[in-house]
Amino acid sequence: MIKCPQSANRLLFGNIHCSSSSTQSNDNNLYKLIDYIAEKFKTQKVIVGHFNFSNIQWFPEHGSGASAKCSHLNDNDMAFIGSLRENLLMQRVVNPMRQRGNDTPHILDLVIISEDFVSEIEHFKSVRNE
Repeated sequence: MIKCPQSANRLLFGNIHCSSSSTQSNDNNLYKLIDYIAEKFKTQKVIVGHFNFSNIQWFPEHGSGASAKCSHLNDNDMAFIGSLRENLLMQRVVNPMRQRGNDTPHILDLVIISEDFVSEIEHFKSVRNE
């Protein structure tokens, strides 16, 4: 559930899926899209989706969602972090939601917001009979 302040009469909501085989050109277009959304739409924004930046480690930041640990990131990962920061966007997910087999859990599914109006994100484990 998303609760907006009563002063907000509009909300831009978007969903993005980045493939694990995304090219650098596609990633650059993603950064341009983020810039365009931030510049063109002067309203509260929520962008959710699977972003596939597995090298980025997100950790809780008191009162403002998640911050990225920027050491040891490649240029493309830093470009994504830079795009969020330059456009004053916050990432709110702090718990891994994806793990396959014995793989290391990652935070690939993100909730990106323009203002701090998302107070809580609940994580539900899926149960699969395999």
